Amino acid sequence: MKRIEKSLMALAIALMPCVQGHAQQATAAGAETENEERPFWVDRGCVWNNWFLSFEGGPSFYQGDHNVDSKFKDRIYPAFDLSVGKWILPALGIRLGTTFDNVHTQFHRIMTPSDAHHAEPYGPVPDLSRMHYRSWNIHGDIMFNVSSLIWKRHNRVYNLVPYVGLGCIGTWDGPWDKHSWSLNVGILNTFRVCEQVDINLDIHAKDFHDRVNYVIQGHHHDGIFNLMVGLTWHFTKRGFTDNLNY
Repeated sequence: MKRIEKSLMALAIALMPCVQGHAQQATAAGAETENEERPFWVDRGCVWNNWFLSFEGGPSFYQGDHNVDSKFKDRIYPAFDLSVGKWILPALGIRLGTTFDNVHTQFHRIMTPSDAHHAEPYGPVPDLSRMHYRSWNIHGDIMFNVSSLIWKRHNRVYNLVPYVGLGCIGTWDGPWDKHSWSLNVGILNTFRVCEQVDINLDIHAKDFHDRVNYVIQGHHHDGIFNLMVGLTWHFTKRGFTDNLNY
């Protein structure tokens, strides 16, 4: 009997490292699962989680009537955007923002429209005139986080976020009756710095009626393309994992 007991004891001692190894693997797997996001998981704990504030700035490129007649560098102006939003699901978010931009157009003097305001000669082209106004664009966007479908770790560094939205655009220093609905599309690239802060690279465009720049000639739609860099501040608890205590 003593020999059997000694044999069982030796077997238990020999198997103990294997049991401990399996336990550690199970614990690690459990932690991994806790730190994973499910793309369509709804946070039912608090409606105040996953809110953010973003500020971006960068060059703006205007496309309108006769813009091809001017130099490329003369069609670039600075633009800024301020927005607030919330991630409803790991894969779905919404935001509301305002973009401060510029609208301008070029036209040949023989085609000068009757509603042109503050037109000035464009030096590089003798018979070309141009107008320039500051503008605002209030927009609401629906965002789709593609990265949450591929990499489910909540603390991933990179997120690819296409978005589409509607807005209203008008001039800041011109007659207020010159405004239009706008269609906005873009791709937001975010790079995680820490739990509260991301760096953004935002590429987007908007399409609107060309009455906004006070000249209705040729086609009836103008556009603005933006390349912006900025920061996003997650000012409430961030993440959708089962364990939100991180």
